[in-house]
Amino acid sequence: QRKRGFNQSLEIARFLSQALKLPIDPNACKRTRYTLAQAELPAKARHANVNKAFWASPELCNQSVIIVDDVLTTGSTINAICKTLRTCGVKHITVWAMAKTK
Repeated sequence: QRKRGFNQSLEIARFLSQALKLPIDPNACKRTRYTLAQAELPAKARHANVNKAFWASPELCNQSVIIVDDVLTTGSTINAICKTLRTCGVKHITVWAMAKTK
């Protein structure tokens, strides 16, 4: 977001939210500390880079959540977010990614 000036995953989520008439809350899960861009790191370093880097709202407890990602590469960011959401008490997590790398 800092580099591009916008969050492409959030823009995709806004479109899906309107099209599917689903609520969206871009503040329900936040990055709590600076992390390096995952694309700049080798696959093995990505997990450590985002480990414990997210916070989830207690209001998500017992909720079902959809995570929208633009490109799924190693899955490290998604896994870190899912771990945070499960710890918070999220009932069901679905991940929608627009593209996946090899």
